[in-house]
Amino acid sequence: MDFKFEISDALKIARTLVAFANTDGGTLLIGVEDNGTITGIRSGEEIFMAETAAKKYCTPEIPIQYKEWDVYGKNILEATVFQGTNKPYFVVNKQIKKAYIRMNDQNIAANAILLSVWKKKSKNKGAFIRFSDSEKELLSFINTHPNTTLSAICKNIHLHRKKAERLLTNFILTDSIEMLFSEKGVSFSIKNTNDEREQRKR
Repeated sequence: MDFKFEISDALKIARTLVAFANTDGGTLLIGVEDNGTITGIRSGEEIFMAETAAKKYCTPEIPIQYKEWDVYGKNILEATVFQGTNKPYFVVNKQIKKAYIRMNDQNIAANAILLSVWKKKSKNKGAFIRFSDSEKELLSFINTHPNTTLSAICKNIHLHRKKAERLLTNFILTDSIEMLFSEKGVSFSIKNTNDEREQRKR
């Protein structure tokens, strides 16, 4: 959920809409300040700005569901975006396309690996893994260095960045490795099964 006093910048709101659609969906409460203070809006203008963001700056276009609330005599607009079925969604501005994901209350630019994963999933492409020395070394390194970064992987097992990105994409597609996003950046770990998680808890 994101609180907005008003929508004054359609391009900026487009980033939030795209991030919601590329992640788990989300809701904008417009007419509410960050601290929760209700200020109210003129809903017609806010819907126009949100629709401009969704249609002019988002590709594919992102549908928004609206609901208006009367809270203490002030109008609040609830704008809901559901998780998209046609990922990735991009913000387009002056022929430049960027995809974003949502992490906590931040919109974060999607990296090349995530874009590759989305692209292959959209085309129903599986992943072919040969398990050569490179694949084995990558898995071994991540297994012994959980929450490691792409730079650390390339440096320690002497992989070219593009090759490391390709291998990581394939392992993510086969649910062998998970990509983790945090305020510190992007990291990679071996993906545990539910049984393994339960054993660790015990």
